[in-house]
Amino acid sequence: MDKITRALALNNEIKVSIAKTKEIANTALKLHNLWPTSLSVLAKTLTIGAMMGKMLKGSDALTIKINGNGPIGNIVVDANALGEVRGYVDNPHINFINNQNILDDKTAIGLDGFIEVIKTQNLKTDFSSSVEIKTGDLANDFTYYFFTSEQTPTIILLNLDISKEALVTESNGLLIQTLPKTNEATIKYLEKTFENFKNTASLLSKDATDILKTLFKDDYVILEESNLIYNCNCSKLNFSKGLGSLNKKDLKQIIDEDEKAEIICNYCKKEYLFSKDELNIILDKGKLV
Repeated sequence: MDKITRALALNNEIKVSIAKTKEIANTALKLHNLWPTSLSVLAKTLTIGAMMGKMLKGSDALTIKINGNGPIGNIVVDANALGEVRGYVDNPHINFINNQNILDDKTAIGLDGFIEVIKTQNLKTDFSSSVEIKTGDLANDFTYYFFTSEQTPTIILLNLDISKEALVTESNGLLIQTLPKTNEATIKYLEKTFENFKNTASLLSKDATDILKTLFKDDYVILEESNLIYNCNCSKLNFSKGLGSLNKKDLKQIIDEDEKAEIICNYCKKEYLFSKDELNIILDKGKLV
């Protein structure tokens, strides 16, 4: 089971999230038949989403939307406070390798667009903010997002390893944020520690406790360790509401011409078939009842 560990460190002046998301990444790989660079982009966004989701409370949730007008198209991830995530990319069959023989997220994502984060509370939009994509490096761009949109100095590290058999062997994330009481000495320590940091994969492959010890020695306290899971909560009822939101003339045309409707969930690829009788109920009631 994938896990997230949340902690305070450096005299309780910073908060830390460490996410282990290998199973989530492999679930996304299988559901969407992802090629390596599409896998890299979606898995990293799912990891970020998982860490952001666990910052929420109760039934709160968020949606991350990324579009840099690159060949991968839209990247969409939903996450919630329960540790559930799901996501998809428009084009799952993208594979670019840069001149360092590394998967090229930047080319796949593109640089002409935005990262948008929408937070919901009680199923209503509570907060929405977007920032320009600056680098195409998701860790760097979400660091910029937190600093710009939430005025929170943040450090994010991500890594993903794929085996020769095209399975994910490592998918991890580290998110560090300062708290309002963080003093200058703590900030300087973090800057020195992560300046030109090059050992991301080596660090993040450790278990959560070893990561905390490596970075903060004994100056940390673990607040929570909880499960993370790829979970899609789609249902026929919810999709019926979507059909019910269509213009009645358009829905009537579907009924008259096709006598059925088939919808495939973007997140989990589950298929939902609506018969002519069901569509007529939706036309009359706005949803299945």
